[in-house]
Amino acid sequence: GYEVVTAPDNFFYSHAFTMQYGEPFTHTGGLLSFAPMADLTVSAGLAKGWDNFEDHTDGNASFLGSVTYAVDESTSLILAVVSGNEGSGMNRTMYSAVGTHNFCETWSYVVQHDFGSQEAGSADGSNAQWWGVNQYLINKLNDTVSVGARAEGFRDDDGTRVAGLRSGSAAAAGDYFGFSLGLNYMPTAYLKVRPEVRWDLQDRSDSAAPSAYDNGTSGNQVTVSSDVILSF
Repeated sequence: GYEVVTAPDNFFYSHAFTMQYGEPFTHTGGLLSFAPMADLTVSAGLAKGWDNFEDHTDGNASFLGSVTYAVDESTSLILAVVSGNEGSGMNRTMYSAVGTHNFCETWSYVVQHDFGSQEAGSADGSNAQWWGVNQYLINKLNDTVSVGARAEGFRDDDGTRVAGLRSGSAAAAGDYFGFSLGLNYMPTAYLKVRPEVRWDLQDRSDSAAPSAYDNGTSGNQVTVSSDVILSF
C-alpha cells in the first residue's frame, strides 16, 4: 500500500480504509531484495503472517514478496503480495498495486488497488473477499505548504474486515467510500501540522443491519481532525 504505519511518512492524518482494514501493518521475518536492473527491484521472503510477532498456532510461515519498477524519473509501479495460513490454518492472500506519477514539478498523483481473500472468512463459513481503490492528488505549493485530496472506495460485502466502527460491534458488511482534503504545513524542518476534513459513506450489503456510524444510526459521517508532528 501507499500509506505506512509511521505518521510522518503519510500526507494525511487519517488512514484509508485499505490501510486500516485491508492490509497487514507489520511483518516479522526475513526479506531479500535483488536489483537485476537499475530500474527493477525484486524482493521475496518469509514472515510470521499479519501483525504477528510470535508463531502461528499452526506454525506456518507466510510468503512476502514485491516487484518495484521505475518506468522513468517521474513514474513508478509497485506490486506486493503476502500469502499464508493465518492462525486457524486457513489461507489468507492479498496483493497491493501502487502507481505514482509526478508532473508539472509540484504535483503528484497516486493510484492504489488492493485485493484480498480469506478461506472460510465469512460469517457463514464461506470464503470471503475484499478489495479497494484509492486515488491521491497532492500539490506542493512551496517549501512550507502542501495540499492534497484523497478519494477511496473499499468493498467488504462479506463482512470480514471492517470491524470496530461501532463500539463492541462485529464487522459491518458493505461498500465504504471516503473523501478527504488535507494540508501539510511545515513552518520549520522539524515541525509538521496536518489538518484534515473527511467524509465517510457506507452502502450496506444488508439493509436490516445497523449503520456503521453515530452508534449505528447513520450511514455517513464528517470528521475534522489534525495532529502536530515534532521530528527529532
